[in-house]
Amino acid sequence: MARKKRVRAGQGERSLPESAGQPVDVPAKPADSDGAPDPVPASAVQSGAGDRRIWILLGAALVIIVVAVFANSLPNGFVFDDVDLVVRDGRIRSLSNFGVFLGDSYRPIRTVSYALDYAIWGLNPAGFRFTNIVVHALNVLLTLWVARRLTGGARIASFAATAFFAVHPVQSESVAYISGRRDVLFALFFLAGFFAYVKFRESESRARATRWLVATGACFGLSLMSKEMAASFPFVCVLWDFARATETGSDGSRPALWTAVARTIRKGAPLYIAGFIALAGFAYYTLFVRSATTRIGDAGVTYWGGSFLTNLLTVPLTYAHYARLATWPSHLAAQYYGAFDPATGFADGRVFPAIVFLVGTAALGLWLLVRSSHRVAGFGLLWFLVTLLPASQILPHHEIVADHYLYLPIAGAGFVLADIVQSIGRMKLSDGARAGLLSILVILVSAFALRTVVRNADWKDDATLWEATYATVPTSPRAAYNYGLVLTNRGEHERAIPFYRQAIDEDPTFISSYFNLASTYAGLGRFDEARDVYARALGGDIDAAARQWHMTPDALRALYETEMAMLDVSAGRTADARRTLEGVLARTPNLIRAQESYSSLLQTSGETATTIEALRVRLASVPDDNASRLVLGQLLWKSGRVEDARTVFAEALERDPGSAVANFALARYARDVRPGSAAAAEPYFEAAQRSAVTSFDRETIQKARAGGPRSG
Repeated sequence: MARKKRVRAGQGERSLPESAGQPVDVPAKPADSDGAPDPVPASAVQSGAGDRRIWILLGAALVIIVVAVFANSLPNGFVFDDVDLVVRDGRIRSLSNFGVFLGDSYRPIRTVSYALDYAIWGLNPAGFRFTNIVVHALNVLLTLWVARRLTGGARIASFAATAFFAVHPVQSESVAYISGRRDVLFALFFLAGFFAYVKFRESESRARATRWLVATGACFGLSLMSKEMAASFPFVCVLWDFARATETGSDGSRPALWTAVARTIRKGAPLYIAGFIALAGFAYYTLFVRSATTRIGDAGVTYWGGSFLTNLLTVPLTYAHYARLATWPSHLAAQYYGAFDPATGFADGRVFPAIVFLVGTAALGLWLLVRSSHRVAGFGLLWFLVTLLPASQILPHHEIVADHYLYLPIAGAGFVLADIVQSIGRMKLSDGARAGLLSILVILVSAFALRTVVRNADWKDDATLWEATYATVPTSPRAAYNYGLVLTNRGEHERAIPFYRQAIDEDPTFISSYFNLASTYAGLGRFDEARDVYARALGGDIDAAARQWHMTPDALRALYETEMAMLDVSAGRTADARRTLEGVLARTPNLIRAQESYSSLLQTSGETATTIEALRVRLASVPDDNASRLVLGQLLWKSGRVEDARTVFAEALERDPGSAVANFALARYARDVRPGSAAAAEPYFEAAQRSAVTSFDRETIQKARAGGPRSG
């Protein structure tokens, strides 16, 4: 049996004699039946006490760097989605809601972490960001461990790779943005699970292997419950096993590609099958039960570009985009909606170069891993490609590209950097030349760190965020819309109008822009112009807009007509408004916005009592008229006759268990009127949200559900 190769304490950057650049140093062993050395157990890095102290110092230095780079984000406030996920979510204010978190979100671990933050910090945004920084620092230490394993204990190379991951500018969105908790948390459990998986593969006893395998599964589950990008975890485990299967054998030869593939499958097939079955179940739950993306659901798939082919051709475009951000992160944005176009077909000039890039990168990664001495670079390239799979639009997601999708994949680019550092160390160069090359890398990482510090300032508040985003992607309708919203909140209504108009011009299906533009005109007393906005919306492609916002065309028309009716009320045309709302409710009785608008109109005009009586007469003669029953319940509630309203809504629910209006009313009754019965409200809230006819009604229900008691 050949002797084991060991890394001696203090050996530093010297590579392992037979496995320079290999993922791990595997002791040479007698061949298996297929002629390959058994890759388990491994002793990749053997360290003495002095060497361990050096690694501890390197880890401490990286943590200090993380704190220094992200400290300027601590004074920032709650921004963008932070408001809904933290400030308005009343559930996080009690740890007793733990069970609710697990059953009410496809990212429950993130919500649990917010509840823990609230218990410690209250609504202090600095506390929430401090947690992000701490979790990011833990991820940095885990990445250092991975880099150490890959490089065979090369200190400078491992430190460079990890520093690159720690301070890369794309990390700002995940660390400096409180809602980025999803990224740092999923990566924490992902990397911890990878650590456990490597330990499982190296375990020499069945009991120890079982413990590590259980830990692997637990971490995988926690990672999935933090963010769906954890779906790439089984693929990374396969990649690790494949890398081990391609190591140099006891005879000094490297196996052929297909031999390594066969060896990998033979060794791990049962585990892989179990992992992918679990992944399939999670995908079904996420996509069809929790409706995590607006592009996949019971109604089918909305492909980027309009077809399966264009969606498929969009995949290499996303990879090319992420490669550019990884190497040159000069233009970063909070979102790219409307600024990143999906593929239009093979004639699209971007498609062929992107396909060449993607195929070439995958082939290069495989060649480096299987046939060259630059195995760390090969592993890094494949890590980058594999961990990006869930965000590559193979399954279309509503956010076509995003900086935060790179949080974990960017580690792969760091591993490539580690290989470069090792290569410089092996080159026959003068000390000055070697120092010069390493200095260039130091300058690069330092420049990235400085860019991150600057980027952190963009997340100070909504104004700084959307000003920066609009400056980066001025053709994005969402950037224009949100910048207009910033101006509206400042009271600069006239300045906001062109941005809302731009959002509509860039994307005529962007219905929020219609509402805000019309509201702005109405606030300025320009009711006819406001009405013209909704007339334009009604004259547009209602079907496309409805698909984009996951509602029926009839529901969207009813919503626009409701808003036009309320404009008529403001303009003093109450009779016209009443006729419009009655027509809307006759066709779409479960539109919460229309129900509330109609009851408010009658209450203001003093017609509530006479309308209640008329509806009772109507129901006495036509008891199956559930539309009138819902209106009656709403009017009774508005007039303070809550018990009578509850009875009417209960009758309505018997006739139509899927009524969003009835479920919503009974949810509020159970929580707000009956003390101590908040738990009884949850099934009603769930049913109301599931059956809401518009996305705006769903948002109304969600805010009421999360925000605690509200008035009628």
